[in-house]
Amino acid sequence: MAKYFYFFPTIMPRLFIAIKVKPGNDLLNSMMKIQQTLASDSINWVKPYNMHITLKFLGDTRQESIPPIISKLKTCAAAIESFGFTVKDFGYFGNLRFPRVLWMGVEQEKKNIENAYQLIQTEMDFLGYPAEKQEFRPHLTIGRIKNMHDTQKLRELEGEFSGVLLQQVWIDTFELYQSKLTPSGPVYSVVEKFNLNKPDTYE
Repeated sequence: MAKYFYFFPTIMPRLFIAIKVKPGNDLLNSMMKIQQTLASDSINWVKPYNMHITLKFLGDTRQESIPPIISKLKTCAAAIESFGFTVKDFGYFGNLRFPRVLWMGVEQEKKNIENAYQLIQTEMDFLGYPAEKQEFRPHLTIGRIKNMHDTQKLRELEGEFSGVLLQQVWIDTFELYQSKLTPSGPVYSVVEKFNLNKPDTYE
């Protein structure tokens, strides 16, 4: 049978759908600068090889639900053309008093990521996975804050990276991931990769 039936068969795998982003030198150096600036704070930093843009969190999923999910996502991938975007800016979710998540921003000429999200969300709705309550904002999470002593440093970093282009990214796949929580952080494994439709101008 298909390989995805053998991911920890005695438990329900924790799944999410995402666009993988491999950070280049400029983005890596910027992340290092941010980590050094906030070194005295308690922050769980995302490892570079785990960086992604989440399109849909599915959560704990029954094994028998995985094949229909994959089938729907194949349909989505065939309807989404490959696209590019720019990693730009630095910011945080929450407010300056209680910041929660640190991120690098995404800039697009067209709302390709939002369109992919909407298409995937529509298909997942049919399988009983409702839309998130919060507005979808594409971003790259780089850290999750446990405790911060001086939030003024966030405002300074925002200003330093405002308008700074960090990386050009071209996307021709998205992935269904399994996330396994470990003491050293989450471990992501690809359950299935989906190739996007290549536009006529793609070379």
